[in-house]
Amino acid sequence: MSAKFFCFLTALCTTVLCVGQPSISVSDHPEVGKPMPDFQLTDVAYYTSNSITLKDLKGKWLILDFWFTGCHACIKSFPEVNQLQKDFKDSVQFVLVGVTDSVNGWNSPKATKALYEKLRVKQNLELASAYDSSLANKWHINAMPHIIIINPEGVVAGISGVPLTKKDLTRTLAGEMVKFTSNQSSTEFNLQSFAQSLIEGQQEYISGITRRTTELLRVLRIS
Repeated sequence: MSAKFFCFLTALCTTVLCVGQPSISVSDHPEVGKPMPDFQLTDVAYYTSNSITLKDLKGKWLILDFWFTGCHACIKSFPEVNQLQKDFKDSVQFVLVGVTDSVNGWNSPKATKALYEKLRVKQNLELASAYDSSLANKWHINAMPHIIIINPEGVVAGISGVPLTKKDLTRTLAGEMVKFTSNQSSTEFNLQSFAQSLIEGQQEYISGITRRTTELLRVLRIS
């Protein structure tokens, strides 16, 4: 066999192999079955560092649990999430991602941190917690709970709009395709949720609301 013919066969085989291998494109937002877009979370508490990237946790399951102060379902699930973290500590890393709004006092970074700190102490929570809205803004996450499950290879294994159960998490870790519920059609905030959040640890902000109401009434009387 001549050298030229051998080179031709090698090039041909390489081309066929390349064409025959399906490629998985990386989306600019999380999609089930596709590689998770690279990201960085900052302002992280109760973790080994104050920031988290996707590369930091390659080789381990990662679960990003987005929440905000007006999401009663999110807050109510914290003890269960904490237990899941304990049960699967060797293979799974949970990260709570507190979505904040610098405009609204009750959902500001300061208020969000204060609420989680009270719950952490009261419920003995041992969860890593990030206070970073960049991913929620980038990926247009407007309804919560919003939970993204990433496998050890960095591929999105599931996206859920309801808190995870131990049964569904166990099935997911075993490689089963679990059909999770999505809540992106509506937002979780309502007056009842907000009221319950206040009960859970935000009573101190009632005084602020009262003060602003008093100021408004005073202005109206002057007018």
